[in-house]
Amino acid sequence: MKNYSKVKFKGTFRHYQQNVLDNTLTHLEDGKIHIVAAPGSGKTTLGIELVRYLDKPALILSPSITIRNQWGERFEKGFLSDEENIDDYVSYSLKKPRLLTSITYQGLHAAFNKLLDQEENESELIEQKKVIDYLDYDLIKTMTVNNITTICLDEAHHLRSEWYKTLTEFIRKCGTKITIISLTATPPYDSSVQEWKRYMNLCGTIDEEIFVPELIAQKNLCPHQDYIYFNYPSKEEKDDLKDYKKRAITTLDKILRDKIFKKLMVAFLKDYLNPKYNLFEDVQQYYTLVNVAKARSKHIPGKLKKILRERNFLNKYDVEHVEQLFKYIIEHPSAFGDTAPKFIDSTLKEQGLIEKKQVNLEQNTRLRKTIVSSIGKLRSIADIAKFESTKLKTELRMLILTDYIKKDLIDIIGTDEDNTVIGTVPIFEEVRRSVDKDIRIALLTGSLIIVPESILKELEKITKVTNSHFTTKKLPNAPYRIVRFKSTNKDKVSILTQLFEAGYIEVLIGTKSLLGEGWDSPSINTLILASFVGSFMLSNQMRGRAIRIDKSKPKKVASIWHLATIEPSFLDVDKVAKSNRLQVVDEKTEIISHDFHTLTRRFKTFLGPVFTKPGIESGIERVDIVKPIYGESRFKEINKTMLKYAADRAAVRNKWKTAVRKDVKHEILDVSQVPPKVWPLDIFIVDALIIVLVTAIGFLVGYLLYPLLIKSNIGIGFGLLYILIYVIFLIIYLPKATGNFSPKRSVHTLGKILLETLKSLKKIKTLKSKVVTKKNFRSRHINCSLINSTRRDKSVFAAAINEMMTQIDNPRYVIIKKRKIGKKTYFNYSASYSVPKDLSANKESVELLAKNLKRVKGRYAVVYARSVEGRETLLKCKKKSKLSRHLIRVRSNRVLR
Repeated sequence: MKNYSKVKFKGTFRHYQQNVLDNTLTHLEDGKIHIVAAPGSGKTTLGIELVRYLDKPALILSPSITIRNQWGERFEKGFLSDEENIDDYVSYSLKKPRLLTSITYQGLHAAFNKLLDQEENESELIEQKKVIDYLDYDLIKTMTVNNITTICLDEAHHLRSEWYKTLTEFIRKCGTKITIISLTATPPYDSSVQEWKRYMNLCGTIDEEIFVPELIAQKNLCPHQDYIYFNYPSKEEKDDLKDYKKRAITTLDKILRDKIFKKLMVAFLKDYLNPKYNLFEDVQQYYTLVNVAKARSKHIPGKLKKILRERNFLNKYDVEHVEQLFKYIIEHPSAFGDTAPKFIDSTLKEQGLIEKKQVNLEQNTRLRKTIVSSIGKLRSIADIAKFESTKLKTELRMLILTDYIKKDLIDIIGTDEDNTVIGTVPIFEEVRRSVDKDIRIALLTGSLIIVPESILKELEKITKVTNSHFTTKKLPNAPYRIVRFKSTNKDKVSILTQLFEAGYIEVLIGTKSLLGEGWDSPSINTLILASFVGSFMLSNQMRGRAIRIDKSKPKKVASIWHLATIEPSFLDVDKVAKSNRLQVVDEKTEIISHDFHTLTRRFKTFLGPVFTKPGIESGIERVDIVKPIYGESRFKEINKTMLKYAADRAAVRNKWKTAVRKDVKHEILDVSQVPPKVWPLDIFIVDALIIVLVTAIGFLVGYLLYPLLIKSNIGIGFGLLYILIYVIFLIIYLPKATGNFSPKRSVHTLGKILLETLKSLKKIKTLKSKVVTKKNFRSRHINCSLINSTRRDKSVFAAAINEMMTQIDNPRYVIIKKRKIGKKTYFNYSASYSVPKDLSANKESVELLAKNLKRVKGRYAVVYARSVEGRETLLKCKKKSKLSRHLIRVRSNRVLR
């Protein structure tokens, strides 16, 4: 087998790539290196260099055959001299391993489990399926014999459940000498807690993240902006929504009024301390149950109120909490008996309100898909296409991606018939009807291709060069033709892409499966993501198609359009809900939209310009033209404003140009935003008063004694002692007062203590890192973040301060401010905090935090919340803490500095 002696990168690494390479030794301390890098950052090149650095044969795993092959192509072009033969270094077969063996996750799954691999998995680009027989193959023996100790996971977010199980078991059997390199553009940020934990266990903590602004500064990506276009559902979709919500509220009313549920409430209120209810462990469910009981005019025992630390219950409850309560009752027949859980379960199932053991009182999966694929989005797509084509004319390169083809609707093209579903064909027709006739539109999917008749000559020229053959069929009612190629999907995509790049097609409509990951067309300057049925990772990959640079158009600015369907409320349904004491969302102040909530999560990772002020940030808040009061007319105004901003691409370019400069070292901060309601003010007030009081008394005593002492022989000595005592007093109390003399300073001090503790425990390894705080006078938040640090350390710090400044939920330890007056110690539960997970492994770590806090924040008691006594203390903290009282959840967004 070859070695790396003749393998060397031919070019010069970009500075952010070099930064990763310079820190490789540190990142590999846990045997793993995990790099997150935006599309276009050179992940493959970086991965090959990391493999070369480890100087061992490597197994490269990719999600598709297209990406699998790119590793070999990049290795040959970027690392091998002309004298060397690529086949001596790279293999695409586990049965013929080389220095680099590049295969798919599916291939590994088949080999490890001794199956047949048909290579038919992820990509529509592959038509010629090849069967590989692994029935008698020993994968672990192959790894051992060939000394393959480096495993590189490319786009690890693609791991299906069965692939993940195979990969983790495979790595376990390979032993501890394995080093894992993980590369991805899109970690599964919007996955469940369990899925995220699984992902992190496999790949390790994120060591470095290469951000979009840095790539734009280096001119590796183009300036761009995200826009949101709103629509309302069609009448039929509104009727479906109303029917479901009405059925859910009626069913809820039926359950709550039934004697079986009433009997359940009475039984609980009489015997709430019975261990079967597990009151102290599952307290949130019982808050809801007691609120329901109070709303139903049931008497709540005073002792129960005291235990729950709630004097006046809300008399209201929201749908989400009721869903959780019903699910809890169904899953705990040991606490509530068999009758009530069975009654609730059967009643909900009868009305189709349970799906995969989840109670759905708002929407089920089918309804969500209906809204996500709302017909109203067809009109939005047409509006955007018309607007962009008017502005850019022949310079337009628009890509519209959706989930479905709807080939059976092809006869609708060129007619006046209404489109009633969303898919490539209806989108094609809606756009065709809206834009100028000179705008050329093409549809490209694995089973259907439509092109304008006007470009057939150009199509013939390209196919002659590529030796491809095709036939056409004229559409009866429009100047377009259906094209059938006698070649693979890969050839079809290549040919249509060339026509698109050359400007013979201005609008290209396709499916995410064909034009998603692995496809590249640098000329795209407008992207419409027509649906969200796909995952976050895939939508981010599709977004990455638009922000690549176009060398032929160095001034390219990309617009990315996200569509959101508003879900209207219904007065008669709301009336029934209110009669049941349900909290009803005010549609004038809050956007009711599954799409928009999805976007809110996804925008957390999309860095881009803030609309109305300078700056590059993540989060939906940067689209700050979206603000109440909402309503149908208001959303129309927002759409018009979106179009107005999208018309000025030069302004987008200038925003990026102002914010990012090649000659300036920029830093992405994970900024934790602490709102005014939870500013820690109590420490300063007490300590400042003590200092002022003691200082006043000291001066008064000194003033009164001065005439007597000045005449005495001991006057000078007493004066010096007096000054010394006062200086010691100031040393003890002054840091507490100066470190907390304002809310901003108090948050800063807390951040410094956290950082010091995390450094001492080696949870944060960048010694030069420091805390910065800044008050945002518009939002009145205090922003706290870590600078001069690695991506990983910033993430650790942000998570820690967020956990500490967020409402107390179910931490392992809590710390509570205490004061000792005489022999008695008093706890100030309003100044209690959760101890972050990174500090909760053992009591010694927590006590170190309390010790560090003591210097500038005063004494804190450490309470273990998993004991019986600890649970009672935790309940007091949950109810009395300022954080919990205001239900604050501190979160971080990313800001370019």
